[in-house]
Amino acid sequence: MTLRLAGQDLAMNKADRGWFELTVPEAEAGQDYQFVLEDGFAVPDPTARAQAGDVHGPSRLVDPKAYRWQSA
Repeated sequence: MTLRLAGQDLAMNKADRGWFELTVPEAEAGQDYQFVLEDGFAVPDPTARAQAGDVHGPSRLVDPKAYRWQSA
């Protein structure tokens, strides 16, 4: 499994129970990313909090701490 972040492909590490992981210290909120499967097909993160466009496009990194909560 590969992470495509800001146009760069980064190999992910295999973890327990079929999960993959990767720490990218330089990743920033607002950057788009996708997972690239073994067959080369790029897919969005099914658990992403934001998408760059529609559900078939890249996911977008968010910083929940940066959100300015307001009362309605």
